[in-house]
Amino acid sequence: MVDADREGHTMITGFINEDAYVGYKLQAIQDEDEQLAMALLNIKKEAKQWKSKPLPLQKNNPDAVLEVPNMYVVQINRHRDTLFTTRNNASVYFPDEEMEYMDTNGYLNGLLNEKLCLFAERNFKREFLLHRNDSISADAVVLNDKPVFGHTRKSFNNKVKRFQRITTDSIFVGKETIIDKHFWINNYKLMFDGKLTTIEAFLIPGADYSEDVSFSVAGIRLDDTEDKLADRFPCSLEYRNMNATVYDLNNNYYYTVQFEGEKGFALFFIKNRRVDRIEVTFL
Repeated sequence: MVDADREGHTMITGFINEDAYVGYKLQAIQDEDEQLAMALLNIKKEAKQWKSKPLPLQKNNPDAVLEVPNMYVVQINRHRDTLFTTRNNASVYFPDEEMEYMDTNGYLNGLLNEKLCLFAERNFKREFLLHRNDSISADAVVLNDKPVFGHTRKSFNNKVKRFQRITTDSIFVGKETIIDKHFWINNYKLMFDGKLTTIEAFLIPGADYSEDVSFSVAGIRLDDTEDKLADRFPCSLEYRNMNATVYDLNNNYYYTVQFEGEKGFALFFIKNRRVDRIEVTFL
């Protein structure tokens, strides 16, 4: 846990769940050391023999020091357990009891390998304050080598590429019904609000289209490798696996690249280390 969340939780137990994502509030790393996994499970059992004291859950206090920022998820075969610790792994915390058991002999830190120690010592909060994503021109978004930024529906249809089909979605907001129109070219979905606002490009393996249409953002296309994306946008990919769920760190996440002049952004979704989807938003 890097920082308190919007509700002011100072303990990772206060907001962690199956839908928690890696990002500016939470960072995670994965290790395949089976001996370490077993040792962590043993530490959780042995901790109940250590000296303890109450540590009640704090809420609605974003200025408070993070009390329980660390969580170790241990999985061996189908068995999964969780170990919570206070700052610097000084004690093991049991949320059901709201008690911490002090590790006065430093057993837990003695177990961690170099990879995990270096991760734990990083000041992510300071790093994120200094971090900036890569930025590119909005004109780097091209379809059939033609920039698409700023086009109206009519000019796009006449000067870039004719639409193949139109679909609609109905969204009910109270008593009001909002109709969204989607304009399709192969596996590319476009939306307009006066001018072009969004493009979603989907990787559909084995799809066979009658027209050959190319789409790219600064030279990045669907099915390009994550490494190619990292070479093109090293700042945006400085923190790998951003926006992945904490229980699936190595798949299904995305990176953000900004458009210069606050004209929008592009999201590159990664699956199996390849670009699986690209979403472009123009502002």
